[in-house]
Amino acid sequence: MISLLRLLIFMLTRRWGLIVLGVLLLIIGLVVGAGSHQVSYQTIDHGTFQRYSKDDGTELLQLQNTSTFYVINDSDFSPTFNGDTVFQDSPSFILIARKDSQSVDEQTTDGTQLSGNGYQVEEITILDNNGQPAQQYTTSTYRQNPNGYYENDWPAGLLLAFVGLVLGILAFVLPQLRGKSKKAQPVAAMSAQAQMNVNPYANPYQQPGPYQQQNPYQQPYQNPAQYPNPYDPTRLADSYQQAQNPVYPPPPPPQQGSYDKTQLARPYDQP
Repeated sequence: MISLLRLLIFMLTRRWGLIVLGVLLLIIGLVVGAGSHQVSYQTIDHGTFQRYSKDDGTELLQLQNTSTFYVINDSDFSPTFNGDTVFQDSPSFILIARKDSQSVDEQTTDGTQLSGNGYQVEEITILDNNGQPAQQYTTSTYRQNPNGYYENDWPAGLLLAFVGLVLGILAFVLPQLRGKSKKAQPVAAMSAQAQMNVNPYANPYQQPGPYQQQNPYQQPYQNPAQYPNPYDPTRLADSYQQAQNPVYPPPPPPQQGSYDKTQLARPYDQP
């Protein structure tokens, strides 16, 4: 079981595996759907049978000297059916079974290997010594459809075919998606690298790397210089007083022979 599971996982991860599984499921689904058919019944009221039982509650009645089996699932019948009790005294009985056969390849409780064609039993009628019905056991399918019914297997078949079709599509789509993903990763990496080289300050909060140049125009914020208050009354008063009483520098000392004697020695004195 584990080996089959590993094989299934291995095939699901390979393109050829998806194709094989998809084709198989598609074919199986179509075969199952095409197996839809009309179910009818047959009546077995004579013959000698050899009874076999299985641990899962299945009874097999083999028609003597043939490979024909009539399959009885104890749990399908109502009222409760127990083959060990019903067939204990080898009573006479009438079977109503489906006409469509199924393959029988079973091993009984005592180890006997049985193989042949089987027919599913839908009703068992136990007869008394006078040949009259004494007890009747029926399945729910027969009670609902005593005249037969159409067994439609297309829903299950179409489901299998759809799963196979999906696997086949994935076999062609996934490689393309993986190829695009592999191409997109180098392109994304190159775009990020190009963005770092061409515009290293695209993010103003990002610190420059060791190979990035510092922005010469990016200066830290500084407080503006403090200017004097133009409306300071003390400074205005001092400026006004200096304007009214100007202070002149003293004149240079006179030098002999360097000026006209007719001029006053001190030009600021009134004659």
